[in-house]
Amino acid sequence: MKFSFSRLFVFVNASILLTAQSVSTQLVEIPDPNLRKAVRETLAMPDELSLNQQEMLRLKRLSAWDSEITDLTGLEHATSLIDLGLCGNQIQDLRPLAGLVHLEGLSLCGNPISDISPLANLINLKGLDLGGDRKIVDITPLANLIQLERLNLNRQSIYDITPLANLTQLTHLTLENNYVTDFGPLANLINLERLWISRNPGSDFTPLQTLNLTDFRYDQVCEMPPLLPPVRERIESRSFPSIFQPWNDVVGSDHLTWEQRNVLHDLHWTPTFNDTILWDVTPMEPAAGVATSLAGPLARAREIRQRRFDQNSNMIFLGGAANTAHPTVDAFPPDSDLWLRDANGEILRKSDGKLLIDFVKPEFQDLLAKRISAFARCGLYDGIMLDEFNHHGNGFGGRHLYPYTDEEIIQAYTNIFREVRNHVRDDFLIIINTGRSKPMRYAEYVNGIFMETGHDYPYGYTHGGLYEIENTLLWSEQNLRAPRINCVEGWGIPTEPPDSPANRRRMRVFTTMSLTHSDGYVVYNTGGWEPGHFWYPFWDANLGRPVGEKAQHYGDVDGLFIREFTNGWAVYNRSGKTQTITLPAPAAPFSDRGNNAVSQT
Repeated sequence: MKFSFSRLFVFVNASILLTAQSVSTQLVEIPDPNLRKAVRETLAMPDELSLNQQEMLRLKRLSAWDSEITDLTGLEHATSLIDLGLCGNQIQDLRPLAGLVHLEGLSLCGNPISDISPLANLINLKGLDLGGDRKIVDITPLANLIQLERLNLNRQSIYDITPLANLTQLTHLTLENNYVTDFGPLANLINLERLWISRNPGSDFTPLQTLNLTDFRYDQVCEMPPLLPPVRERIESRSFPSIFQPWNDVVGSDHLTWEQRNVLHDLHWTPTFNDTILWDVTPMEPAAGVATSLAGPLARAREIRQRRFDQNSNMIFLGGAANTAHPTVDAFPPDSDLWLRDANGEILRKSDGKLLIDFVKPEFQDLLAKRISAFARCGLYDGIMLDEFNHHGNGFGGRHLYPYTDEEIIQAYTNIFREVRNHVRDDFLIIINTGRSKPMRYAEYVNGIFMETGHDYPYGYTHGGLYEIENTLLWSEQNLRAPRINCVEGWGIPTEPPDSPANRRRMRVFTTMSLTHSDGYVVYNTGGWEPGHFWYPFWDANLGRPVGEKAQHYGDVDGLFIREFTNGWAVYNRSGKTQTITLPAPAAPFSDRGNNAVSQT
């Protein structure tokens, strides 16, 4: 019997060894080609070798951000993983991660994940990033992850944060851009050092007073006096040419940071100061389109604004508010009567898909006046820019869908401007996009026009078209409310590089037109609606301040203009001919065309 037992023992052990060997060599299928590529590259495995379970056990760390991964099948075999980074993919199903209990770091930001229940047993996690796609509502599966030290839940759809109450090891917690009204569950997180909760409707922070926070970002309603230096001083002390930045960015200057590009400009709309200042959505004003206050972490916003001032002390910052259309239906509460609707109650849209606002309604007039005034109450801003005011607000996309006369629309906007001026400071700036038209009916209310000049024919301008632009610009300089901030945008030739000879020549036309016909701002884009613009060395000239009169002809030459500045002269030639000029003092040309710049534009 003893002998037989020994043989049985050996047989059983042999079976165990054989089974273990078969498991370690079992092939692993990873259907997603992008995940498979990332795993192979991390393991340094050539394509001709097959992935098996033993190889998967070698995976300790895997980073595959922005790799278009959709399926995690196969990762369930990587049970030795300690750190996994998969942000910026298209992952929805987390079940393959459920057994990776050795994970200490997991980054899943920017994936369309809604169900995080497979993470419930990953009790060794110390860092978890789930920021970014508005899909996650229920965070109950996080309740037992008590080793967590860093947790990012930014930009989700979370209302209830009770499951976080026992995560007392947390030192960094991000909950920005959610729907949290009660921050009480965070009161016992005594190790918290950094807490970011901006862009939530909750405003009672008393439960957090006992926490020893070193970095606390929360929303404060932006109500502060205008920051110095005064607007007029910044406008009147700047040197020329003076370039403005509308919605678009500088192209071809990737060696500069966004902020370095931004401060090249003397006027900018619509800054949010790195998304710190946004509309204050509250239970009473439950959608961004009906909010009448701006809010955010004010200390950080002031720091960002001051940093830009330190680099360009003449900068002007303008906010923006929608007056004719919103891009998404969630701008207003469900079933809002502020939309323009057809006979069946359907919201009408512009040709670009944006939803039209019934802005003639008295309740929207009142709302828009309050929203504009919010920028005046928030001293980070110097004014506001309003779009689509061609032909006094009657020349916008979708106009034919409105059942109102031109005069009714003009009266609605007049009501809004009058109400705003009754509630804002005298130097609060209002600029409207009029194209080439003159805003005669609004002259007493607005400080400037944005001239989105368009083309007269495909990618080009006629002499008559340039004259029309000059005429509107000069009228606006003479008739609009002071201080004036007229902005001319020339449109480039999109079929050519922005620094092609033809584009540089046209850029000089618009720059010198602005210099000789206004004390305003200019930009030349790459061609079309809301594109970027190139930064031309021509704009680095320092002409100083204007001395001469506007629109002064050189001699009796039609279409040839000259204006003196403290450091030189600007010459604008619309005559269609090469012209020779004589300056009253020696001058060095500043142009990208060499020494001919003195005689030609």
